[in-house]
Amino acid sequence: MEISSLDSPPVLLAVEDKSQVGEVRRVATGMAGRVGMDEQDQGRVALVLTEVLNNAVKHGGGGEVVLRAVTNSRVGVEALIVDKGPGIANVERALQDGYSTAGTPGTGLGAVARVADTFDIYSAAGAGTALLVRVWARADRAAPLSRSNA
Repeated sequence: MEISSLDSPPVLLAVEDKSQVGEVRRVATGMAGRVGMDEQDQGRVALVLTEVLNNAVKHGGGGEVVLRAVTNSRVGVEALIVDKGPGIANVERALQDGYSTAGTPGTGLGAVARVADTFDIYSAAGAGTALLVRVWARADRAAPLSRSNA
């Protein structure tokens, strides 16, 4: 899936299994590159989305993600992820490193909260989880936006 310009509308993608996580990550890092984010910032976008989407598949039974390139006073990538799972019983505890309900190291959600510039989570028992994450280009490294008249 290719995004053609900086003014592209948000992209809605389904994530029902792990094979789709990589495709969403590629779309998001492509957006990041097009708005002038360097490789390190694109890596942050990839890390954040990989973790939250793997969680959505593993714990939430899949869901949807809305991706958007942000090009206002700052540049970055925004993602809203909504899953269909049972929700997180204790969000505060789930954010602590080492806590896992699936036998994993339990560092993913906490890492996302630390790496993303914006991290907001809402979870309700029996209703699923919604996450909003934003990763901004570091101001001192952001490349200027360029547009072609071609």
